[in-house]
Amino acid sequence: MADTHQEITGTMSSIAEEFEKLAADIETAPFASSADVEIVPSINQDSEKAHPYKKLWKTAQDAAMQNYGPAILWLSQKYAEGVAQLNVAPDLSQAKKILENGVQEKITSVMVAYGRAKIEKGTTYKFVQRDIDGGVALLEDAARLGDAEADYSLGLFFSNHFQDPAIKKYENFERAAVFMRTASQKGHTAAERTYAHMCYNGQGCEKNTEEAAGIFRKYAKQGNQFSQLSLAEALIERLIPDPKTSHENRRAMEKEAFETLNLVSAKTIEQWDKNSPAYMRYHRLMGTCYIKGIGVYINAENAFRLLNMAKQAGDQEASELIDFFFKDPPKDPDSEIQQAVAWGDAKIKYKEIVEYCKRFSSTTRQKHDGRFLPHMRLNGNDGTGRRWYARIIANKLAKSNVITKAKVTEINISNLANLWRPSDIDYEFSKISETWREGVIVIHAGQAPTRNYDVYAEKLFASWLAKLASEEKTLIVLFDSKDGAAIKRWSDYEPRLNSLLRYNITFPDYTAEDQMMIFKKLAEKAKLIISPEIEGDVQTLINKRTSKAYQKNAHVVEALLHECLVNLSAQNMGNPLFSETLRLTKESLPIEKEHSEDVSLLLEPLDNLIGLGLVKEQIQQLVGLLRLNKAKKENKVLPVSISLHSLFMGNPGTGKTTVARLLGKIFAGLGYLSSGHVIEVSRGELVGEYIGQTAQKVIDAVNRAEGGILFIDEAYSLLHSDSPRDYGHEAVDTLLKLMEDRRDRFVVIAAGYEDEMKNFLESNTGLRSRFARTISFPNYSCDELMEILSELLAAHSYELDQAAQTKIRKFIDALDDKQQKGFGNGRGIRTLFERTVAKHAGRLAKETIISLGASNIISEEDVSLPDELIEKRRIGF
Repeated sequence: MADTHQEITGTMSSIAEEFEKLAADIETAPFASSADVEIVPSINQDSEKAHPYKKLWKTAQDAAMQNYGPAILWLSQKYAEGVAQLNVAPDLSQAKKILENGVQEKITSVMVAYGRAKIEKGTTYKFVQRDIDGGVALLEDAARLGDAEADYSLGLFFSNHFQDPAIKKYENFERAAVFMRTASQKGHTAAERTYAHMCYNGQGCEKNTEEAAGIFRKYAKQGNQFSQLSLAEALIERLIPDPKTSHENRRAMEKEAFETLNLVSAKTIEQWDKNSPAYMRYHRLMGTCYIKGIGVYINAENAFRLLNMAKQAGDQEASELIDFFFKDPPKDPDSEIQQAVAWGDAKIKYKEIVEYCKRFSSTTRQKHDGRFLPHMRLNGNDGTGRRWYARIIANKLAKSNVITKAKVTEINISNLANLWRPSDIDYEFSKISETWREGVIVIHAGQAPTRNYDVYAEKLFASWLAKLASEEKTLIVLFDSKDGAAIKRWSDYEPRLNSLLRYNITFPDYTAEDQMMIFKKLAEKAKLIISPEIEGDVQTLINKRTSKAYQKNAHVVEALLHECLVNLSAQNMGNPLFSETLRLTKESLPIEKEHSEDVSLLLEPLDNLIGLGLVKEQIQQLVGLLRLNKAKKENKVLPVSISLHSLFMGNPGTGKTTVARLLGKIFAGLGYLSSGHVIEVSRGELVGEYIGQTAQKVIDAVNRAEGGILFIDEAYSLLHSDSPRDYGHEAVDTLLKLMEDRRDRFVVIAAGYEDEMKNFLESNTGLRSRFARTISFPNYSCDELMEILSELLAAHSYELDQAAQTKIRKFIDALDDKQQKGFGNGRGIRTLFERTVAKHAGRLAKETIISLGASNIISEEDVSLPDELIEKRRIGF
């Protein structure tokens, strides 16, 4: 049994080990050092047990004398309960005295247990009088001494994890997030998982799905099934739908999401309570995979079964998915078309399709089979109503006996990557549904079968599709992108498709007014009354989310309505009239995080950076110009034309990436970018290996950076070769065109060494005109590097003794004398810090007992200088 607290960090002393062994052998369960584990001793009056228990008692006292925390806690508990085997009567005063002595000796495990006992109800130490402020003070003292459990306990306290009304007034999620992050940095696994959820939900910290998913992934790989569910949820509901995710990454995420869900064992699922959140989440997420084709073939039957299991268990989101994907066929297709919001072209084409089907008799239809069916392609973005339109068409044509049945089967061709003969396609379709023929087949063609467009597979599929359209009585509905990219490619392979898919219907994105109308219709269906005075607030929320949301069009509206209903439920909990008085108020609207336009707040993180005086000055001048332009626009005065695309020149570790991230937030705060996020790329993510791949890679990168900054590391590497087989020049040309076409929608920052960046500018005449702003990042001075190290040490509660400080200072001075650049500036200091801390921990691990405060002091022998970073070939930022 390992002690998780600070005073025992290495090999236990022999007496401590003996106590551990005896406690494990004699007690019904081994004593754990965490304060929230309650030990129930096995009281046995048998005299034969008295001798070993007496030995355990003596060993515990000896271990306590050595300030071994678990032994102190064990003795305190036994004094509180009494020990029948040794005729020890309960003695609460002695039990309390033992704890207080441990606190006075600064034994952090005892401090944590005593602190939690003062705060929480129902801990092992029930004899401790409740004193919330005193308990918090004890935990803070233990945290300052480096105890991760103390930080974790404070995180639970400030988030009111136990929903204790007495703690409600102390609730502070920002502080809770700080303590959870600190505990996780000290290696506390439960704290790290909790912090991941706080990042995911934006609870007490900025919402960061990528960071949360990284932590979920770490524990999912270790077999933690709750982390597996959380990772799958983050991928399915946030990262995969995010328009900034590249096609290549999206495919990988889809595969990971489905494979992660399959890691959850069937035995575990059977053991879950059918009303538990885990049971509902699993079935909802797995159902979502099957209905959307995430990592698996679309299978409506499986999707409905899984979603329905979640719905029956009480999952509201699963219920909404069923309503959306499995709506009852429209009873009156004509009425549905008329009542639909927008759909101008779609309504006109609907009438044309109905008239077309009336013009030829059933005999003609049977004779020519599928050739005269009104096959169609629906072009548009997600959320524009194409799926519902296809169901309306299916119902109308089935009622008119144009097709045999109104069944709609969907397939995403991104699943069809390994096609070698036409029978492969029939086989893949049969796995989705045995009864897809003679109804309606909806083909999602927005994504190609593989990342690089598997030409052979696409040719085979195009030929198969043309044969299906001309010979079989199955209506084909092709969902294509807004620009019709798929049908353009397929028509090159199979020219007949253009005439066979005779109806080309465009679904434009909904306007803000359209979305508001949809919101009202959905609210009316949910029996929700919208107060007229908040319609403007709802419209503002829709506008903001449309510009930068993961979802688009009607999906934005549906997600917003769902959040409003959740907020209303929380606000009216316990109100018996709630179901009768559904009224949307301003308080039930989601709160959107606003960008700050306070320039001092925007620049504060930049000002707090060490050094970089000239860099800060240039950015402050730029911010001043941007503010002036904004004021001119507001007063209808022609503003000065400014290009925000920039070059960052400097050695590694001089803060280029850090400043780029801060610039993103500054530009967003001033309203020049919608989100301000930063996408970091290098040559490998922009340059392809063969013709046709490079341009798409660049477009994907720019799409991900839309609304933020595209940061290109070692940008000169794009043009490192003059070989005609190198596609770096194509990458630069594509990027330059996108920088012009989307000038106000994203910013490019190209970074690297100064000399190489100057050569990069000279290599292409368009580069110098696009990158009108250059910011040089100087090397840090010796004093600045020491200050950076001091900040790192202080953030992790470490101190250098004088000898260690002198050793490091001499090393940095020597580098400065040699003008050594390979060290890496701030990055080299971080490497030095990490290795020194690791060496320090290794030294402590060899000591049996560690004196108070020694764990925070780094001595000269702990310092690990990164000599191998010196005199190395420069490898870039």
